[in-house]
Amino acid sequence: MMCRADARAPALLAAAVALAAGLAACATGTEKDAVQPRPELLAERQLQTRRFEGISEEKLLAASVGVLQDLGFTMTVSNLELGLATGVKDREAKAPEQKTAMIVLVIMIAMAGGQPPPAGEVMKEEQKIRVLLTTRPLPGTSEVCEVRVTFHRFLRQLFVAEAGSLRDPKLYEGFFDLLSKSIFLQAQSL
Repeated sequence: MMCRADARAPALLAAAVALAAGLAACATGTEKDAVQPRPELLAERQLQTRRFEGISEEKLLAASVGVLQDLGFTMTVSNLELGLATGVKDREAKAPEQKTAMIVLVIMIAMAGGQPPPAGEVMKEEQKIRVLLTTRPLPGTSEVCEVRVTFHRFLRQLFVAEAGSLRDPKLYEGFFDLLSKSIFLQAQSL
């Protein structure tokens, strides 16, 4: 006597094979455009990357970490072999429209007879800025290296949580200006 689950097994197998065959028929191969990054991603990558000449990767990573520490970041990972450094810092978040919305929401909760959260919790704004920095020597040389840095924001409020990349060009230009000055001072042994 065949069990009910065993009776459905051939039908399920046939459906799985038909689905796999259908998906395989849809595949047309890799098109050139599918692997090319979008122009806006190339522009963003260019904003995040700078090339430095006349400095070893080790010294470049050390100077980069020093600049990030001067900017208030606590470095959490640094690996010379990988050319990698990560860090984090807490920062006050200011968004007037969100503060106004929170106050209105608390008033509405109180008017409806509910228990609003404590005032300190309503205005509490935890924002973390995370940084990821990588260095790499360019092929064929040990004295020409690239640095790429990305900044990400994580904001948590009472009713709101946001995360995303920071794309302000001034942020990246400021970092690279400080890094250039640090490298110059390091070369002058000042």
